[in-house]
Amino acid sequence: MSIEAPSEREIAVRRQRRVLFIVGSESPQRTKVADAMRALPDDFREVRALNEVPLKTRRECTAVVILVDASTPEICSANALSVFRAHDAATVILLATHTGLRTAHEFAALARAGLDALYILDAVDSIESLRRAAAHYLANGLPWTLVQGVTPRGAEDAVRILSFCLRHGDRPHGGDHVARWLQWDRKTVYRKLKDRRLRPIGDLINVGRLLHAAIRLDRSAAPITTIARALHFDTPSSLRRLVKHETGCTPTQLRHRGAVKTTIAALRTHLA
Repeated sequence: MSIEAPSEREIAVRRQRRVLFIVGSESPQRTKVADAMRALPDDFREVRALNEVPLKTRRECTAVVILVDASTPEICSANALSVFRAHDAATVILLATHTGLRTAHEFAALARAGLDALYILDAVDSIESLRRAAAHYLANGLPWTLVQGVTPRGAEDAVRILSFCLRHGDRPHGGDHVARWLQWDRKTVYRKLKDRRLRPIGDLINVGRLLHAAIRLDRSAAPITTIARALHFDTPSSLRRLVKHETGCTPTQLRHRGAVKTTIAALRTHLA
């Protein structure tokens, strides 16, 4: 399995202004959500409100998409979510809806299709909660160029598994979570990884956590204890052992050498 080396431009991790998409039919709610999201920090100020989902939008690999439930079910449907996920168009998709607008069966279908969070917009504080969640995911979303840098070409199913593990490394999850998100059973995930000669699912999940840790090491002087807590490691020692095992460096050494660049180089070797 060959993995193309990312360029220096792709490896560089910079705070950049990212686009936040508010998608849904024309409605006062969509405007209200878009206005609330414009109060996010400057890095994430650009907000686009759309009443449809063009192909170009799906391919921009934005950090967050918020679907405002309204009168156009083809936009806020399980099929629409699957389309977004198939193109890796978002790190997270949040659904803003109203009480009684959806049945429990519909919510279950949306969850299986890859919905990350649901917000009932019957009160002002619910929009504030939605804004806080969007800010969190925008701050922690993994740049798509980094995912490309360590993802093997070809074998689409295996790539989807690895891509999910990398992009969601800032959240705790296991093999069952990955299988549910992909709408497969766990045995199917194991078989596809074995067929592609990729590492076990637990290793790939840890690879995602490692890459998110590397981004934090490069972006700030936060101590390893803070980073470990943010990434849901049981103890800082668990993160130190993972860093040492995958890169051969301690976290301090990794930070001095350029954490993301060094980690990408190590992962390209280990995932081959």
